[in-house]
Amino acid sequence: MKVLRECMENNLFFYGMIAAGLLGIWSLFWANRFYERAIKELRHLPQVKDKWAQGIIEEYNQRIARGQAVANTEAFIRAKLPEGRTAGLPLHRMKRGAGYMAYLCVLLTGASAYAGYTLSYPLMRVYSHLFLGAGIIAALLLLKQSLGFGNKEDMILDGWIDYLENQAALPAGEAILPKAEDAKPAASEAAQEQKQEELIAQVEAGIRQTAAADSRFSKLLSPEEENIMREVIREYMTSPGAS
Repeated sequence: MKVLRECMENNLFFYGMIAAGLLGIWSLFWANRFYERAIKELRHLPQVKDKWAQGIIEEYNQRIARGQAVANTEAFIRAKLPEGRTAGLPLHRMKRGAGYMAYLCVLLTGASAYAGYTLSYPLMRVYSHLFLGAGIIAALLLLKQSLGFGNKEDMILDGWIDYLENQAALPAGEAILPKAEDAKPAASEAAQEQKQEELIAQVEAGIRQTAAADSRFSKLLSPEEENIMREVIREYMTSPGAS
């Protein structure tokens, strides 16, 4: 009780709620500053100055150079959002700071109300703490809602997705990697051609063995005629009737 009385006499609950409200507003200000800066950088892509935006472009280009195409661009950008920093702190911590300050204000308001009623302070003094605490909590919640962090985050995601998927180009001299669905038919055709070459080689080997065993056909396999034989075999193997 002595501690509660000292807090009430020195207005520590009162000043504590004011300090919590100011810290909450400070956190919201810097979080909003990050979003505004990120949205502004979208107009200057790819010549960005913000370190967070530069990190996105650098990592994206590194993945492309290593042959690791980004299949889900939205997931890639969302994974990079927590790396954003503002006022020297990570963005997600800065956003949570306002919530922590609101919870602290709730605790201080409850403690002041308990101390006021327990120690029989005038109702006007108790009500002043209650009104102040409720006002600060409401102000933090309304301010966070009015800043529209969710909408701004969507704008950042849409802007980066549009750039990376539709506008970003590789440096000169680098080939654009084919998509997975384009690579599959090419691999299938290569495998089929290899199989045909193996079959042609087997047929040619059989004819050579026959020619070696029978002297009547040994003179039919001159180098020019071997080439003709391979072309005939290839044409037969690739004809519709052969399949």
